[in-house]
Amino acid sequence: MPHVSNQFSAANVIPPSCFPHHPQAVVTSTCPLCKGHPKKKKKKKKKKKKKKKKKKKKKKKKKKKKKKKKKKKKGRI
Repeated sequence: MPHVSNQFSAANVIPPSCFPHHPQAVVTSTCPLCKGHPKKKKKKKKKKKKKKKKKKKKKKKKKKKKKKKKKKKKGRI
């Protein structure tokens, strides 16, 4: 037979540090010192939603129409 450490091997054996808490034969799941204490649930981190940046629409600049200057006719009347 292979050597197995006897410490806490059976489910109904109470560790000596826990004996004053519950002298009954079954380890209670609420006792913090026992091996059977409930596992703490890890809190899930909430992912922050990234705000989508709104793209600003570029306003099209209206091109100003250049007025054509009338050329003065030079010369004799």
